[in-house]
Amino acid sequence: MLVYYFLPYTAQNRPAIYMKELYVNDKYRGQKIGEQLMNAVKEEARINNCGVIKWTVAPWNEGGKKFYERLGAKENSEWINYEWSV
Repeated sequence: MLVYYFLPYTAQNRPAIYMKELYVNDKYRGQKIGEQLMNAVKEEARINNCGVIKWTVAPWNEGGKKFYERLGAKENSEWINYEWSV
């Protein structure tokens, strides 16, 4: 499962995609399903002239970080995450 949405206006003056969730059930991992989902969202970004795909990864998620880096993704340390409790 990969959940995403479009960010129509960004600092780069091009739309972006924000990937909210990527999940592959444990019994299906290692079958390149996650990679196929990532490639599908990358193609969606190309079709819609997006400049970037953004997402966050928990610091403890070493497997996730390795997976994304294997695909060529880079950590972006230029932005700081904020949240506002209500």
